[in-house]
Amino acid sequence: MFLKVTFLFLGLSLIFASKAIADPPIDKMTNREKASQLYYNALFESNTLRKKSLLLQAHKLNPRDARISFHLGKLLIQSNNEKEGFYYLKKAFRNPKYKPSILKYLGEYYFNQKNYKKANHYLRKLIRSRKRENNYLNNYTLGQINSHLGLKKYKASNKYYLKAYKIRRYKKNKDLLLLIAENYYYQANYQKAHDYLKSYPHTNKNNQKAFRLLIKTLYKSKKRRELNDSIIRYLKIWPKDRWARKIQRKSRKL
Repeated sequence: MFLKVTFLFLGLSLIFASKAIADPPIDKMTNREKASQLYYNALFESNTLRKKSLLLQAHKLNPRDARISFHLGKLLIQSNNEKEGFYYLKKAFRNPKYKPSILKYLGEYYFNQKNYKKANHYLRKLIRSRKRENNYLNNYTLGQINSHLGLKKYKASNKYYLKAYKIRRYKKNKDLLLLIAENYYYQANYQKAHDYLKSYPHTNKNNQKAFRLLIKTLYKSKKRRELNDSIIRYLKIWPKDRWARKIQRKSRKL
């Protein structure tokens, strides 16, 4: 019993001793250590004003810490203070480790703000800086951005969608197939649109949009026999669809 109590006290003394070594008193900490402590406190702070205050204190103690500048810049931008936020992001950008994260953040931020020109600018820079990495999501987002930029950008949009599609594990991405086919349709490249739609399961009830695109593509291509067969299959699934009935009538004049 005596030995157990002795070992227990010995164990506790070692724990407290190691903690004392790991966490030195605040007055003996360097500015760098104080800044790190404030930074980690900020990460777990839910109040925006308090978080901002902690990050500003941390930055003042260690202005060269890129992670502090990065998080402070993001917080300020999200608080509608873009000018000041960019000042801190620019400081973090000097550290090569944070360049991809900053470009990705700005691309996504402007995309959500529907500022597609700026989103396009930052995501293109991100892709150029990460040539060896899997850029599926970045290419996919750039494809969406260029689609939003208008008719003249459908070609550029498909360039990025096709890059994403070539990545092996996304080869069977049905949503991407439909986006590529749609872009070819809007470019009046009906044969290419048809080729990609062939791989799409458009007879499924959940894929009415794809089935309609196929019918529109066949109508524009003047492929009367295949068009009629597709309309008949479509009407078996959606028999009350007036749009399909209208196309069926118009197809007789082809």
